[in-house]
Amino acid sequence: MKINNVSFDFDATSLEGIKAVEEAFKKHSELSKKSAAYIKQGRLYDAAVLSIEAVKDFFISLVNVDVVGECNSPVLAAAFIEDFQKQCEEQRQRVKKDYFK
Repeated sequence: MKINNVSFDFDATSLEGIKAVEEAFKKHSELSKKSAAYIKQGRLYDAAVLSIEAVKDFFISLVNVDVVGECNSPVLAAAFIEDFQKQCEEQRQRVKKDYFK
C-alpha cells in the first residue's frame, strides 16, 4: 500500500490484518471523541492537532509507519484513512477476483 507517498505492506484480507484494523479503529475512535469534545469547548486548534495525532497513531499502531509526516491539515490526514480503507477494499476485491478465475 501507499499512503501520502509512504509505502508499506499490509494484508487486509487476513485474520491478523482484520484484527489489527479493528484495534486501530477502536483507538482512533476514542481519540476522535476527545477531539469532538474539544470542538464543543471551542478548542478548535486542540481538536485539529488531536485529529492529526489520531491519524498518525492509527497508522503507527497498525503498520508501525508514520504516514502523516509533516502534514498539518486534519482534513488531509483524515483523507489518509479514507485512502487506506479504499485500498483495503481494492485488495479484498483482487483476492475474490483471483479466486473466481
